[in-house]
Amino acid sequence: MTAAMLASLGTAHADSVNQPGFTLGFPVYADLPEGLYLAMIPETGVRDGDPDVTLSALTPFFFYQSPLKIAGARIAPVFSPIYLDVKVKNGPRTSGFYNTYGGVQATWQLGGGWGAGARVGAFIEQDGKLAKHFTTLDTRFGATYLKNGTHFTANFNYGRPLEGKVKTAPDYMNLDVTYSRHAGPVEYGAVAFGSTDLNRPFDGYAKQRQVAVGPLLGYDFKSGISVQLRATADVYQRNYGGSDKRIWSTIAIPLFMAK
Repeated sequence: MTAAMLASLGTAHADSVNQPGFTLGFPVYADLPEGLYLAMIPETGVRDGDPDVTLSALTPFFFYQSPLKIAGARIAPVFSPIYLDVKVKNGPRTSGFYNTYGGVQATWQLGGGWGAGARVGAFIEQDGKLAKHFTTLDTRFGATYLKNGTHFTANFNYGRPLEGKVKTAPDYMNLDVTYSRHAGPVEYGAVAFGSTDLNRPFDGYAKQRQVAVGPLLGYDFKSGISVQLRATADVYQRNYGGSDKRIWSTIAIPLFMAK
C-alpha cells in the first residue's frame, strides 16, 4: 500500500498491494465464538525521504465467524473498505478509497491453544486516484497460539497482481509476527513485520524490502470491546527512499455473537 506514497513522488517504485504489518496484533487463527466482529484500524506514519511522505489510513475490517465447517475447518468471510490520505511535505495532498478487500478464511483448531489457517482473498479492481486499476489475488496462511495469557501469531501473505501484458506491480510476500502477554485486562508485547518483492514487473524496477519492529499495548474491556496501540519503525529498508515510522491502533467490537 505504501506504493501510493511513492507514486505521489512520481518514482518508478511499487510494493505490496497489501500493506505490510496490517495483521499485527490480531490472533488471526484463534477459535472465536460465532458472530460478526468489527475492527476499526486508524493508522498514520511518515516515510523519511526527499521529501517526507505521510500516509494515513482508516480501515473498518469486518469478520464473520460462521457456524459452517468444511473438512474440519471453521469458515469466516471477511470484508474491508480502505480509505487513504497521502501528504507530500511541501507538496500535494490526496485522499480517497484504496482497493476494497474481500476473502474467505478457513481455520483449524489443533489443540493445546494452537490454531492454523489460510485465507483466499483479493483486492478488487477499482477507480480512484489512490486505488490500483487491477485486481490482486491475496492469499494468507499461518498459525496462532492463544492460551494461558500468551498470544503468538505468525501470518504469511502472498500476493499476485492480475494485470495484462504491461505489468506495473510485483508479486509480494509479507510476514507479520506478534507476541504478547496478558496481565488481567492489560496486554503488552512486541510486533515485527517483513516484506519483499518477489519479481521485477518491468525493466529498471528496483525490488523493495523492509523489516520493522515495535511495541504493543492493549486493554480488554468487560463489554467485549478491546483497544490496542502498536508502533513500528523500520530497522532495514531497501529502495523505499527512506525509513518508515508508523503508529497503528485498533478498536475491536463484537457486533453480535450467537448465544
